[in-house]
Amino acid sequence: MKALNAAIGANGAYMGQGLKTRLAGSPRSGASSAVAESLQIESTWKAPGVQGLDVSGYQPTVNWPAQYSMGARFAYVKASEGLSYRSPTFASQYSGSLNAGLMRGAYHFALPSVSTGAAQADYFINSGGGWSPDGKTMPPLLDIEYNPYATLGNTCYNMSAAAMVGWLKDFSNRMLSRTGRLPMIYTTAGWWSQCTGNSGAFGNQPLHLASYSTYVGNVPNGWGTYSVWQYSSTGPFAGDSNAWNGSYANLQKFASTADGAVPKPSIMSTGDLVAADASGALWDYPATGTGGFGTRKQIGQGWKGLRSINVIDWNADGVLDAVAQWTSGRVNVYLGIAAGGFSAGPVLAASGWGGYQLTIGYWLSSSYFPQVLTRDDAGNLTFWRNSSGGGLGTASKIGTGWTKLNLTMVDFDGDGTQDILAQDSAGTMRQYPSNGAGAFNAGSPRTVGTGWNQMTSLTVTFSFKGYAKTGLMARSRDGNLRYYPVPGNSTWGASTIIGSGWGSFLIAGGENINNAATPTSPTVAAGPPIKSGSDVVRVDAAGKLWVHPANGVGGLNAPNQIGTGWSAAKTLHVLDWNKDGVPDVLAQWSSGALSVYFGAKTGGFTGPVTLASTGFAKTTFVTGRWVKASSYPGLVGYGSDGALYYWANVSGRALSAPVKIGAGWGGLKIAMTDFDSDGNQDLLAVNSLGAMRLYRSNGQKGFVSETRKVIGSGWQSFRQFSSTAGFTGTTSKGVMALLANGQLGYYPIVAGSKWGPRTTAGTLPSSTVVSMATSAY
Repeated sequence: MKALNAAIGANGAYMGQGLKTRLAGSPRSGASSAVAESLQIESTWKAPGVQGLDVSGYQPTVNWPAQYSMGARFAYVKASEGLSYRSPTFASQYSGSLNAGLMRGAYHFALPSVSTGAAQADYFINSGGGWSPDGKTMPPLLDIEYNPYATLGNTCYNMSAAAMVGWLKDFSNRMLSRTGRLPMIYTTAGWWSQCTGNSGAFGNQPLHLASYSTYVGNVPNGWGTYSVWQYSSTGPFAGDSNAWNGSYANLQKFASTADGAVPKPSIMSTGDLVAADASGALWDYPATGTGGFGTRKQIGQGWKGLRSINVIDWNADGVLDAVAQWTSGRVNVYLGIAAGGFSAGPVLAASGWGGYQLTIGYWLSSSYFPQVLTRDDAGNLTFWRNSSGGGLGTASKIGTGWTKLNLTMVDFDGDGTQDILAQDSAGTMRQYPSNGAGAFNAGSPRTVGTGWNQMTSLTVTFSFKGYAKTGLMARSRDGNLRYYPVPGNSTWGASTIIGSGWGSFLIAGGENINNAATPTSPTVAAGPPIKSGSDVVRVDAAGKLWVHPANGVGGLNAPNQIGTGWSAAKTLHVLDWNKDGVPDVLAQWSSGALSVYFGAKTGGFTGPVTLASTGFAKTTFVTGRWVKASSYPGLVGYGSDGALYYWANVSGRALSAPVKIGAGWGGLKIAMTDFDSDGNQDLLAVNSLGAMRLYRSNGQKGFVSETRKVIGSGWQSFRQFSSTAGFTGTTSKGVMALLANGQLGYYPIVAGSKWGPRTTAGTLPSSTVVSMATSAY
């Protein structure tokens, strides 16, 4: 410890210290030198968003009013490091920034091999690293990055990936328990991949990304984009320069909300597979980062009449966009929004492009924006410039004789410049290397494969299987989807099948080629036991757990057994308890215990995690996001005294102490749904006579003060009922009700806070239904 303290010295380490010694490579995601954490930029440039800075003892006298005048609105100040260092300038910097009108927060430089995460969290909090929802205090920040001290071993502090992930969880959980807030994590994509094993376990915590460039570049696994971007260590602000990803109003809300929103774009990763089905629905299959997919989600509708789709960060803002080429000849960009969804982007061509084959990528090595190459029916190859993230600039013909070749842009030889892989009708694949300046290298193309005419779709992907790893997803005529690693040495890695049944869905990254067949519904190689919140889950008399998958159009498919040993379950609740995108099962046991079984993306369940060991035997409750500002679903229910309580979900792992929100609820059957479509969850309560009343919530634990409206009658005949979402379409919602004969009735909730016509959803074997669950999460 004496040697370490000597190395720490008067000022210790600072944010980005390790990164600054590793400045090299390309600013683009997917290039072999890949990591946009690498480029020192001019000191006058400012990244988009609300400006901020971070400082430490190396900036002892900051002119805070001047920083404010330059546009800074928030600051992070170093408070502590390891277990033995407190910054002597923390107090003056922390108060000075606040007095100048900036929001401010504290950061801790982690030395994870020195102590437990909890011990360093305590040290940080005791050194000034707390948080309060006063609108002036940014969330606590954990700086976890390249080891700056030789006495602590290698880059990863001589710790295994599993140990590092455990340390991060330990630190985060202690911060949550003591401050009421999970810390934001400061790191680089490269360090994260190397030292956590590319963990995706921390996506519910905000990301402070270190990436010195005018382009965001790679984002660590588990996050779709950043909350704060440290984009420069050389100005324009004192210390390091940062930018908040959003508006000032959103920054204020983020600072004052305990579980401030983490940006989650519709397309989270360059490893995701995006595909349009025959109905025009656009789907995202999220990459796990380890060679598989999570649960798909619908991200669009109306994607019919397309020749090609390409997913790329067109405007270099760190959020992936979609470039749509329509058979009409129109080409336009849908710009990804950090919080999810898309906005209208530039029109690249109003017409005339219906006969072009497109391939899009970083054809100019010096550009932060992707470029477009087109091949027309006459065999002309044209290069179209994108110099600003808006419309297309000048076009240059760069080749002829490319007729009927299928083109894919990728850095196949690993030299940092994009190449063209061209497949002819005989199936031969040839590599045409580029010079990175818009033209091809001299010399003849090199044959790199045969038999590729058996493939009906080709998609270049990055970070699908390993951080910044390049690969090609290829669909064969039998509908199988294969992954071919591209190691960057002009060869292919061993291919693996990653899915089947993909038919000829239009898969983003290009177009259907080589006479693709008729579309069919895709299935991935493996998946969670419950695919959707609209699936019906039940326990039979033998204790077997079954799922009846919803077909999305108002019916149920054949059931699948997904568990045994559930005979003691009193009620089931399907919900995404830990917000990882996979449905979980919360079980209420006859003993009074509550436990959560987490759905695994690759199949089966993990856990269980016990939420309560006793005390819930006589509790009637429902689940959902009762508090609108919360990121997690909670519980609302009553016990034998009829008092209504709310239990918050603490970070997807535990229950808070109950908060009383009502009285007189004894004997009522309840369901939770947003019946009036105001964005707040409501309670539907049925009395012993079958009358259903609506209790509208205010989204803040309580109810709207009003006379309770009766919205139904005759509900006493149902054994069970629960809310459901997506049963007849992505935006649909309703109530699923079980009759004594096993018939399932679906009651849609339609515009105007009304019930639509009842339909029969299916029939369950009534004699074996111990408990049934659906979900509206």
